[in-house]
Amino acid sequence: MISEKSTTQAAQEFHDSFVIEKNSILTILNENDTQSTSIIKNKLVALSQKVTDATIYLPTYDQMQYLKFIKETQVKLNSLEPAKKKFSFKKKEKSSVSIASTPEIVSTPQTSTPQAESINSLQIIKNQTITFDDPSQTDLTLKDYDHCIIQIQCNLTSLFLNNLSNCIVTGVFVKGSILIQNIQNSILVMASRQLRCHNSTNLVLFTHTNSNPIIEDCTQMKFIQPLFDSNRLKEVELDVDNNPFNQVQDFNWHRNTPSPNWSSSPNPPISIINELCDGLTIDTLPTVFQQYSLS
Repeated sequence: MISEKSTTQAAQEFHDSFVIEKNSILTILNENDTQSTSIIKNKLVALSQKVTDATIYLPTYDQMQYLKFIKETQVKLNSLEPAKKKFSFKKKEKSSVSIASTPEIVSTPQTSTPQAESINSLQIIKNQTITFDDPSQTDLTLKDYDHCIIQIQCNLTSLFLNNLSNCIVTGVFVKGSILIQNIQNSILVMASRQLRCHNSTNLVLFTHTNSNPIIEDCTQMKFIQPLFDSNRLKEVELDVDNNPFNQVQDFNWHRNTPSPNWSSSPNPPISIINELCDGLTIDTLPTVFQQYSLS
């Protein structure tokens, strides 16, 4: 546990370090040199990761200010990048010979993009039970699942969940961070050092996290403290006694009143966790969702 004095000291040291890096980025940025954009991008990525790693002891307001600078700088950086020149044919003056086929040839390539999007939309996995148990797969990305049961049986370093709907994800033990994006009507059972949720709605999260969960552009998020086996938490080097699951930071809510976008409840009976982790089938999904008002 970090004492109040050491927490304050760590936050101050981080602030001093952040200011130095911030000034370095602004100096490069003010030169308006497009050749330096890659350098600044790398610095912003590294700075964002430092903020993420320090959320365990940084005050909420400070975190928001740090992330605001990173986001605004990224926007300014994008404006410095030269816009891609649009390809077009110069209009030629009329001559005695007309080539009627030219417009048809020009329009042909435009059909490729909708076709590609249509193919991608068919790649969503539906009504399946999927198990991940490869111990060498430490960084995992799960994308495009609908009405699925996803069971993770190996320890991870990081996890990215994107575009899931009506799913149950269980057995998640992550040494680092979990990023959730574009998920709806789902139940997630997970443990990690950090948890961030973006653009998601109507989720039940049984979560053990060593830093305050962060949500942005999310609604109807319910956080529940699970009863995990302490040995499983220790396997991924998580603090067993530190779980601020109900101290959620909503980046879209800046008032002193509680955010309406999330709620929390105390420990559920251990049997509920077992039901979510064992014996699930696709046929029982509607019953489980109805139990948690997700149907």
